[in-house]
Amino acid sequence: MNRRNFLNQLFLLLFLGSPAFAWALSAGTDYVPLERPVPADNRKGVEVVEVFAFSCPHCYELEPVLQQWLRKNEGRVNFVGMPVVGNPSQEGMARAFYAAQAMGKEHAYREALFNAIQRQGMDWQDPATFVQAARQVGLDPDRFQAMMSSFSVASKVNRARQLTEDYGITGVPTLIVAGRYRTSPAYTNGDSEKLMQVVGQLVQKVKTR
Repeated sequence: MNRRNFLNQLFLLLFLGSPAFAWALSAGTDYVPLERPVPADNRKGVEVVEVFAFSCPHCYELEPVLQQWLRKNEGRVNFVGMPVVGNPSQEGMARAFYAAQAMGKEHAYREALFNAIQRQGMDWQDPATFVQAARQVGLDPDRFQAMMSSFSVASKVNRARQLTEDYGITGVPTLIVAGRYRTSPAYTNGDSEKLMQVVGQLVQKVKTR
């Protein structure tokens, strides 16, 4: 291989390997703009909201790719995990998540409850499942259950319910960038790596506006 061909191939690899230049995003194909933008907190980085459900196997499959992407983009994005609240059956999971968040164990609890439901096959509608996951991450069961019933947690669940509607959520996982753009695995044929590249490009789109 001569030097010119080598440099051409190297350039191509760099071009395709960079999420910011992988391809030109297309509205309606890779993402959709929200009809009514929702206020977002972009003060500490572009807000990226993941709307998810602990009962969703696709959300669980996305977890390692999402967490790796977040580590690479630390300081660049303001990540917010938001349990979907589209119907009453999902409220228990949301209450459990926000209770753990209020008690300072959001990330550990997220992992524990995902594992309990997706790996151990525990019932996602059974309060005992939420309590067991809380115990696994060192939370006092009685305090945890009291927090689940608190006014502050109820307020967050109500907010998640409203945002589920405002974001136009029809399935999970769904990612919302800066309150303006919505994307999901449905736009990438289930390819989690490509999904996060789309999110990365949308973040850059917001930063360069």
